[in-house]
Amino acid sequence: MSGGLPETLGNVMCSFPMVTDTAFCRYRHYHAPTDIPDKLAYPAFARAALGLFEAFAVLAREGVG
Repeated sequence: MSGGLPETLGNVMCSFPMVTDTAFCRYRHYHAPTDIPDKLAYPAFARAALGLFEAFAVLAREGVG
């Protein structure tokens, strides 16, 4: 990984599911010239966004603890 986190830290970060900017771990087009809209999986993004919304709605309604 160039210009980013040390390789060992990057590998550790990629071992955990996170809702954050870890695209460099799993998307070979990330910030490359080939990173163009036709490479994106819009239905998957929509499902992920809906899942997060539903999870946050439950937390807001029922509380965290």
